[in-house]
Amino acid sequence: EGRSAIPWRPAGGFESGLSLLQQWVDFQRPELSAATRQKIASAIEREARSNGVDPLFLTALIQVESGFDPEAVSVSGARGLGQLMPTTAQGLGVDPRDIDGNVQGCARMVAGLLRRYEHRSDGKALVLASYNAGPNLVARIQGVPNYEQTVNYVFFIGSLYQDLKKQEQLLR
Repeated sequence: EGRSAIPWRPAGGFESGLSLLQQWVDFQRPELSAATRQKIASAIEREARSNGVDPLFLTALIQVESGFDPEAVSVSGARGLGQLMPTTAQGLGVDPRDIDGNVQGCARMVAGLLRRYEHRSDGKALVLASYNAGPNLVARIQGVPNYEQTVNYVFFIGSLYQDLKKQEQLLR
């Protein structure tokens, strides 16, 4: 779709008293039906909380993975909001074409990676690197691989996550 830049926030800012996550999805994908946007935001909130993941961390990852496009398919065959590979989705027991299933699989995968690296000060960066470059590579080198795509991925999602956390604080 030619989306090479992600606007950080609506010109008028976010409204207090409303879910930041819902406002973010609405802002990023106004062309989707209100029901689909609500389903995406609800799935992220529910699955993140049920798996012990910060919903805004999962939101930032999904934003970068698919731009909240539930129909997204990568050149390598990854599908849906969390861009799950078919074999990964199968191993997680989810349908990657289903919004709820895709977010559930993504949240479970992120939660497992967070547990793996919870003892590390760079744990979230390693989670993101694992999601992007593969958990086996990151486990083997015990760091973020020096691949431009992975380094940029980790930086961008981390920056987006930190900005969403700041916005959340401002709305309180």
